Amino acid sequence: MDLLLIIANIFVIFVLVNFIYSKNKSFKDELKVFRESHDELEDISQIGTWYRNLGTNKLHWSPLTYRIFGLNPLKKRITSIDFYKAVLPEYRELIKAISTRTENSNTPYDITYKIRRADGQIRTLHNNAKIYFDTAGKPFKMLGTCKDITDEKNGLVEKLHQAKLATLGEISAGVAHEINNPLTILFATSKKLSKLTSLDDQHERLYNIQKKSLERITKIVTGLRTYSRIDELDYQNFEINKSVIESSVLVENIFKNDGVDIVLELHSDDVITHGSTGGFQQVILNLLYNSKDAFIKNHQKNVIKIQTQKIKDKIQILVSDNGPGISDQHVSKIFESFYTTKPAGKGTGLGLSLSKSILEDMNGNLHLLKTNHMGTTFSIEFPVVN
Repeated sequence: MDLLLIIANIFVIFVLVNFIYSKNKSFKDELKVFRESHDELEDISQIGTWYRNLGTNKLHWSPLTYRIFGLNPLKKRITSIDFYKAVLPEYRELIKAISTRTENSNTPYDITYKIRRADGQIRTLHNNAKIYFDTAGKPFKMLGTCKDITDEKNGLVEKLHQAKLATLGEISAGVAHEINNPLTILFATSKKLSKLTSLDDQHERLYNIQKKSLERITKIVTGLRTYSRIDELDYQNFEINKSVIESSVLVENIFKNDGVDIVLELHSDDVITHGSTGGFQQVILNLLYNSKDAFIKNHQKNVIKIQTQKIKDKIQILVSDNGPGISDQHVSKIFESFYTTKPAGKGTGLGLSLSKSILEDMNGNLHLLKTNHMGTTFSIEFPVVN
């Protein structure tokens, strides 16, 4: 009887252990599924997660958070020191201050900052976090999210930039129209006065100065009116040399004040191509401004040269400068959208990418012909229209 009781008890214990084990295994399986689902949800939302132990100051990152920072979780376990090394110096104290404020007063942890990834890329991140307190009211952990918003920020900057350009285009068109009317009257009266009176040498010289000035204003007005119509992308035959001259006239005095001379070497016969005059002018102006921005201060003589030449059934436009050139690390990326070597706020990184697209739509092309410490040359090519 005692033996049977012992056997019965052993059986009951075995059943209980098996039941507990199966439940535990089921829980572990569910936990594994949950973790896998969590990783999938992160990939879908592109929002990483992280956990910080406030007692030990240890960080725990999800796989996506590691990837956002350009790191491999299998190769390196992240620490607070590693995190702050990745953060750009100007944001480190801000993050520390917000973290301290959140821990002390339970205020929201909501911050946007920039990092330099392991591959050298600068990325803009946005973090949200919540702090947790123990029964004694002491903060013991922080749970948070991490999202890479670089593309969103660049998109917003570009929208603002395009809005500015659209407004500028409208203003330019209005100003050009307003100037054009009195300009026509000035031309007519000036010409009439010169015929009514016989001019001595001094007055003849003054008249010629006035005439040249009026012609210059006319060119600027024409350039503004053409450039302000860029969004229409009205494709038609246009003269390359004439468009180059109109573009350079718009900025030559501005450049000269900054110590930059624009030199034109144009093909003797004006060559005609088909496309958008405004689009072509935007490309030329973009290349001119890129060259100007690249010049080093106190450079003895800054020169940008625009050459046009006919090669068989194509017209080639070369825009060259004697600046410091483009470094090897940037050459392969200059036509990528949002890639810029200019300081923050100076360029959107859309200039060359957009220029290339504009020209390709016109059956033309844009490429970097050469660059070294003596300068840079970009080449534009169009098919010639007979």
